[in-house]
Amino acid sequence: MLVVLCLLAGLWPQSAAAQAKRIALVIGNSEYDHVASLNNPANDATDLAAALERIGFTVTQGMNLDYRQMRLTLRDFAEAAQDADMVIVYFAGHGIEIENTNYLIPVNAELRSDRDVDLEALRLESFVRAVSGARGLKLILVDACRNNPFLSDMVYASGTRSVGRGLARVDPSGVLVGYAARSGTLAMDGDGRNSPYARALLSHIEEPGLELGKMFRRVRDTVWELTDGAQEPFTYGSLPGRDIFLMPPRATPELTPDASGALLRMQQMVADFAEAEAAGTDRDWTAFLGRYADLPDNQLMTIAQQKREAVRMAAMSSLPAARPGATASGSGLSTEQMVKEYSSADAAADISQWTRFIHRYAEYPDHPLMQKAKLKRSALVVSALDRKAAETVQKTAAKRPPDAFPGQEKALGLTRGQLRGVQSALNARGFDAGPVDGLIGARTRNAISVFQSASGLAATGVLNKSTLAALNFDPAASPRPAPDAATPAAQPAPAARSAARDRFISGREAEKHDADTLSRLHDDPRLTRVARALRGQAFVYGYFEDRLYVAVQSWGATPWAAAVSKARALGGHLATMTSRAENQFVYSMVQHDDRFWRITQNPALDVFGPAFGLAQSPDAREPAGGFAWVTGEALAYTNWGAGEPNNYADNEDIVTFTYRSRTPLNSVKTSARWGDYPDADRGYIMEFP
Repeated sequence: MLVVLCLLAGLWPQSAAAQAKRIALVIGNSEYDHVASLNNPANDATDLAAALERIGFTVTQGMNLDYRQMRLTLRDFAEAAQDADMVIVYFAGHGIEIENTNYLIPVNAELRSDRDVDLEALRLESFVRAVSGARGLKLILVDACRNNPFLSDMVYASGTRSVGRGLARVDPSGVLVGYAARSGTLAMDGDGRNSPYARALLSHIEEPGLELGKMFRRVRDTVWELTDGAQEPFTYGSLPGRDIFLMPPRATPELTPDASGALLRMQQMVADFAEAEAAGTDRDWTAFLGRYADLPDNQLMTIAQQKREAVRMAAMSSLPAARPGATASGSGLSTEQMVKEYSSADAAADISQWTRFIHRYAEYPDHPLMQKAKLKRSALVVSALDRKAAETVQKTAAKRPPDAFPGQEKALGLTRGQLRGVQSALNARGFDAGPVDGLIGARTRNAISVFQSASGLAATGVLNKSTLAALNFDPAASPRPAPDAATPAAQPAPAARSAARDRFISGREAEKHDADTLSRLHDDPRLTRVARALRGQAFVYGYFEDRLYVAVQSWGATPWAAAVSKARALGGHLATMTSRAENQFVYSMVQHDDRFWRITQNPALDVFGPAFGLAQSPDAREPAGGFAWVTGEALAYTNWGAGEPNNYADNEDIVTFTYRSRTPLNSVKTSARWGDYPDADRGYIMEFP
């Protein structure tokens, strides 16, 4: 996004900014001597310093400063700030709070004892005093609430001296102080180039005409979204009554209708570029390049092509390294062969080739190439269904079963119940057979035909033994209802009308889903809305009695309250299991994917799964009192495991699926039983009525 803004901005007139004295101090401490290095502070400081220089600030930058260097740098900056009109200080690195006093930590600090902190670290208050003499805006941004490794080895000289988690709140007079995370909480360092807080600042700090208060609100919303509600920035202090702009509003010249239209398209192009950059997938970059193919010389097009190529190269290079002649997990194919087959299938854009590729490399379900292959195959399936449906409308012959192969389908002798099983099997594999009603109409014919083509069979649209074998459907294993139990075609039972969304699960393992593809496959606004909100996250979805369930993977502790809020914002709630059948269905969504489960030892071997919508009220009697569903439903059904709930370590208030073992486990074992647990450690399950 920063690149886009620079390209569009050019040399904007900033006469007011040029006349004012705007200075900034940017410090990034990554390479600590006595604890593990941080990945991103140096990147954060470098990128933010460049952004501030672009909007007219004179920047003093310090990287990996020790105690003496930090003191001298702050002293010199304080002198320069005395007559400045706008002053910004940004610090990225480690910070600590002791006895409600905040400290920013140099790279050479050891902090063996809590008494050492005054001798080896700088108080945040020193930075506040250093900028207090400035005439105008005085702003300090602290991205230093990261999980602190100093605490584990620190000796506490006094048993009454408190050491906080994160930084303590401040009450600066005349200075605005922004924390990457609210006081008492931790901020993330980030998996990419920048921390979530730095990434949010970089996204908004160069926006022309964005008032400072609104900028901080947008930064907060961006961080909240990037961390799925786990991190919330906060600002202490107050702004004056007048509007303050880091980047002044641009003057809007008079435009001719043609120029106005061109400007609107460029603005849309910028927005589309930003969206593609946020997604960062081959598919999104390809869509952007196709949308603006008439502007081949535009710089954004050049950058988009470079970024798409980088995405493709990253996917290729992430394959496991192979020795010359080595094979992929005994498959008999070299990793070079996998790349070659992926490229071949991509060039052919053929369903059967993608199907063969996915089956051949099924042992790599989480590999980027496999996930992209699944998306590409799903898109081709949807496209084929659309074409087939259009042909069906135009052909009167589609009003009755094709007679090109008379007798084949009748010879199978399938009952209506068994035909429902065929439709369910097609739907489960992503071939849209429509409602599971046991009636073979045009939509089911289309699904049969496309499935046959994808399986290398003759695409007749007529069921035969080969098609049933490819579906792994055994008619003998499907019940044949008694004649008097059959539902008349003219009056379908209410359950039959929703049978297409009854006991369907998207797969054995969570994966990233494309919202547009899911919309075409299921035509369910609930699922489409959820898929758009979870873009980039792996999840499993399923239907039980026409209710949608979504199990979301979330590595690292996810605040249960944040999961509750997310489900409500999407129009649902955390799952509530009110019967044994519903509980078993929800459990079956996650039982096969080890990534939903965590093994702990406390002292038994417990395996905890994803959380759902049952929790204990804070004032309830421990260990078993006060459990209630988030919806207020009566707690008529429970499925507690042995010894649960137990409020282990006096901090377990939410409920997850749980498996307990008294002996060591060689692999993850799971169960549909419940246990209380501190938080949503491996994910959570949402329900949408």
